[in-house]
Amino acid sequence: MRRLRSVCSALVIAVSITLLVACGGGGSGSGSGSKAPVSPPPSISGLSTAQAVVGQAVQVDVNSESSAGNPTVSVRIVSVPSGSSLSGVELSGSSVEVTFDVTGFYQLEAKVTDSAGSVSKRFDLEVINNNPVAQVAGPDRANLLSPLYLNASLSYDPDLHGLTYEWRLVEKPAGSNMPQALGQAATLELLPDVKGLYLVSLTAIDAYGASNTTEFAFTTSAFKFRRFIFNVVDAVYSDAHDAVVAVGDDQKFYVYSMETHATRALTLAHPGTSVSVLPDGSKAAVGHDGFISIIDLSAMAVESVMPVSTDVFDIEIATNGFVYAMPKTDQWESLRSLKMDTGEEFQSGGYSVRAGTVMKMHPTQQSIYGANRGLSPSDIEKYDISAGAPSYLYDSPYHGNYAMCGDLWISRDGLRIFTRCGNVFRSSDVREQDMLYNGSLDLVQNIASLSHFGEKVAYIDSGETDKIAYYGYSVLTPKGKAELPVEITNGESYRVDGRFVFHRPDGQEIVLAQVDASAGYLRDWGVAYLPSEVETFNLPPVAIADANSYANINEELLVSAEQSLDPEGASLSYQWELQSRPSDSISELVNADASVVSFVPDIKGEYTLRVKVNDGEMDSAYTTVKVTAEDPADKRLLALDFEVLASTFSVSRNQLVLSASSPARLVLVDVETLERREIALGASAAVLSLNPAGNKAAVAYGNTVAIVDLVGASVISTFSVSAPVIDLVLPDNGYVYVFPASDQWTRITTIALDTGVQQQHQGNYIRAGTRVDLHPSGKFIYGADNGLSPSDIELYDIQAGNAVYVKDSPYHGDFAMCGDVWVAENGESLFTRCGNVFKANPGQADDMIYRGALNLNGAAIGSLSQSGDELAILLEPRYSHTGEQELGHTINLFSHASNSFVRSIDIPATLVGDVAYHNYGQNIFHTADGTLVAIVKVNSAAGKIFEYSLFIYSR
Repeated sequence: MRRLRSVCSALVIAVSITLLVACGGGGSGSGSGSKAPVSPPPSISGLSTAQAVVGQAVQVDVNSESSAGNPTVSVRIVSVPSGSSLSGVELSGSSVEVTFDVTGFYQLEAKVTDSAGSVSKRFDLEVINNNPVAQVAGPDRANLLSPLYLNASLSYDPDLHGLTYEWRLVEKPAGSNMPQALGQAATLELLPDVKGLYLVSLTAIDAYGASNTTEFAFTTSAFKFRRFIFNVVDAVYSDAHDAVVAVGDDQKFYVYSMETHATRALTLAHPGTSVSVLPDGSKAAVGHDGFISIIDLSAMAVESVMPVSTDVFDIEIATNGFVYAMPKTDQWESLRSLKMDTGEEFQSGGYSVRAGTVMKMHPTQQSIYGANRGLSPSDIEKYDISAGAPSYLYDSPYHGNYAMCGDLWISRDGLRIFTRCGNVFRSSDVREQDMLYNGSLDLVQNIASLSHFGEKVAYIDSGETDKIAYYGYSVLTPKGKAELPVEITNGESYRVDGRFVFHRPDGQEIVLAQVDASAGYLRDWGVAYLPSEVETFNLPPVAIADANSYANINEELLVSAEQSLDPEGASLSYQWELQSRPSDSISELVNADASVVSFVPDIKGEYTLRVKVNDGEMDSAYTTVKVTAEDPADKRLLALDFEVLASTFSVSRNQLVLSASSPARLVLVDVETLERREIALGASAAVLSLNPAGNKAAVAYGNTVAIVDLVGASVISTFSVSAPVIDLVLPDNGYVYVFPASDQWTRITTIALDTGVQQQHQGNYIRAGTRVDLHPSGKFIYGADNGLSPSDIELYDIQAGNAVYVKDSPYHGDFAMCGDVWVAENGESLFTRCGNVFKANPGQADDMIYRGALNLNGAAIGSLSQSGDELAILLEPRYSHTGEQELGHTINLFSHASNSFVRSIDIPATLVGDVAYHNYGQNIFHTADGTLVAIVKVNSAAGKIFEYSLFIYSR
C-alpha cells in the first residue's frame, strides 16, 4: 500500500489532473471522469440464539452488516444429529423460523450477499428437550369394590409437548388381583378388591421420549359407602326386612333395603322425632310432638295417627299391642303408652321417670330398660310392660359407682346392657341379679351407637367417629378397629362420621354415617357396608323439586329440581311438564329440559308441574309441585280515619266491630260492602267482646262495663265494677263476665244483664290480668293467667250463670302458656300464646291435655283465627324486653290438623312518598267464605295522623 501511494505521488507531479483522480488524489474541481467510493463487503457477527427446544418453533436471526445495502441473507443447516430430517434445508431471510426435530447439536451456515461481495459463516446450535412433570390428582382414600378415579391431567411439559401416560401398580395388599399394568389413559379407573395400601406409579412421556415418573399411594377401607336420598333423625334396623327403618328431617318415613339399596318413602302427618319397629317387621311406630303414628310396613301406609299427651322423645313398639312414648320435656314425668287398636292412653305407675330418658326394648318384650339424662349421677332403670300399661320397677343398685351417661343398648340375647360410658351390666328377671356391673369397654370418649351379634360387639366411639370398634362378647376383650369409608366426589375424598351401627341378619355390620359438612351436601347421610362383590346394578335417580308454593299472576316464577340426585352419582337430565292449569290459561314452561324451569301464571288458580330426571339409563318417578297463583288485586289495604282501640268480628253478620276514640264510639264495618255505622260510647273503650249471635257487644272503660245493642245502635245498659277491666266474655246466657286487670289474686265478676246483680265467681281465686276466650258451647270459659311463673291455663263453668272455677291444666311448667288462649271453632283445641296446643274437653279428665305445638321460632301469638284446617296467626315478640323485632307484618298460616306451617302472607306496605313502611297486624279474623280480615297499624316512623288500616285478603 505504501508503494502504491509513492507511485501515485509521482504521477501527481508528472501527469495531468485526470490521472491524479484515477489514482485517488484530487483537487477542488470536478469533471466528467469522476467515480463513487467503493463499499466494503458485508459481515456476519452471529446468530440470535445458540439453543432451541425440540419440536418447538424458534426464531433464528442472522446478525449482519452491509454497507452496500439490499443484502440477501440465507441460512442453511449443514450438520444435524442422527435421525434429523433437516440436513441441507436452506431458508431465506435474515430472520427464519425453524422447528428442530431431534435433540443434539446442529451446525447452521449463514450467508450474506450484497453488491460489495458475499460472506458466509458457520455456527453451532444445541437443541434440547426438558423432562415433563408427572402429577397425580385423586383421593388418597378409597372404598372397597368402589370405583376410584386417578387423573394425570395436572401433569405438564415445560416445553408444551403433548404427553402420553403409563400407569403401573407398584404395591398392593396381599390377596389383591389388581394387575400390574393399569392403563395409558389420562384418567385411570381402579376397583380396589382388598382393603389396605396401594401404590401406583404414573409415567408421563412427551412426544420426543423424555419422561418423568411419580408415585401415588391410597388406602382402601373394608367398607363401601352409598349416600341416602334423605337425612336421618332417628333409625332402627329391621331384621325381617333386612332394611334400615328411619324418620327423615323432611317429615317422611323411610325404609332402605340393604339387599337392593332401594328406598321406599312415606309422608307423615307431623315431623318425626323417633322410630321403632316390631321384630316381625309388620308395623313401625313414629313419635312426634303430641302424636304417634303407626305404620303398616307391608302396605307402606300410615295405619293411624294417635294423639298423646307429650312431645315424644323416644318410642318403643311392642308385640303386646301397645306403643310406649318417653316425654321430651319437663323434669319428672310419666312414661306414656297407647293401645294401638283404640288409641287409649295410659301413664306409668310407680316412680316418675326423667323426661329425655332413652329407652330400649328387652328381647323378651316383657320389659323396657331406660337410661336417664340430666341427672347426676346418671342411672339405668327398668319398666314392666307385661300387662300392657307400663309400670316403673326399679333402678340399678348403684349411685354414682359406675357412670351410665344417658344411653344404653341391650345385647341380642338379652343378657347384657351396654351404657354410653362403656360400663356393662347384666340383665336378669331376678331383681337381685339385674343391672349388676359386668365389666367395661375401653373408650376414647363415649359410645355413640352399639350393636351386638354372636361373638361380636361393634360400636362407634364418639371420640373417633370415622372408625368402627370391635369387642368380643363372651369375654369383653378388644378386637381392633376398622376405618370407615370415605365419600368421593369431584376427585376429592371427604370423611364420614358414624352415627348408628347395626348388624344385618347375616352378622355383617353396617354404619349409618354423615359426610363431613365441607362436602357441601344438602343430603349428607348414607350407609357404610361390607360389599361381597362388585355391584353392577343401577338404581333409578330421585327427582326432588321445590315445595308447593304461591305466586302472583303475571310474575315469573322459578321452580327448581336442582336437589335431585342419583344414587350412583351420575349426571342427570331433566324433563318438566305442566300437568294442569286453570281453564283459559295459556301459560307454558320455559326451559323444560333444565334443572330450573320458569313460567308466568296468567290466571288465578292452581298449576301442577311435574318433573322426572334421567341418569342416562333410567328415569326417576315423577315428583309434583303445586303452584297456587293469586291476584295481588285481591289484597286490599283500606286506610281508616280513626284510631282502633279494640276489635272483634261477627262471622254470622260478616261485620267488624271496632272500638274507636276521638270521639268514643263503636264502628261497625260490613266487610263485603264496606258500609259503616257508628254507635256513640260514654268513653273510649279498650276492652271489647261480642256475643255469639253478633247482635250485642260488651265494652269496658275504666271501672265501667257497657252493653251495646248493635242492631238498634244504642247503649242499653252500663254497670260499675270494683276494678279496671282487662277482658270480657258476653255469652248468650244473659250474663257478662268481667275479668279484673289489677290486684293479684282476685275474682271474676258475673253480672246478670236483666237485673244488674253482680256475683263473685265460686272456687279458687284467679290471677288479675287473666286473658279469656269463650268455648263454642257457650257453657265454659278458658283463661290464661299472667304475672305467674310458670304460666298456666284454666277452666270456668258458666252453665249455672255465675262462673265457677273448675281446674287448671295438669302441668306445672311443662309447657309454656305465655298468658293468652284461643279456643278452636269446633271447641276441641286450645291454642296458647307460646304456640303449645292442648285438647279442649271441658269438665272431662283429658281436658287441657297437651296435643303438640306450633313452631313459632321463638316468637309468640299476638292474634289467632281458625277456619276449618287453617290457622291464621299474627306473631309478636315473646318477651317485651326483646326490643324491636321484625314480626307481625306477615300473616302466618298453619294446618290445624297437623300443627305444621303452611305459608306466610305479606301484609302490603304503606307508601309515604317513595318510602314503604310496614303495616303490623293487630287482630286477625276469618269470614264465612275464608276471606282474611286484619286490623293493621303502620310503623310510627311513617308519620301518619291515623295509623290504622283494614287489610282484606279475598281468596
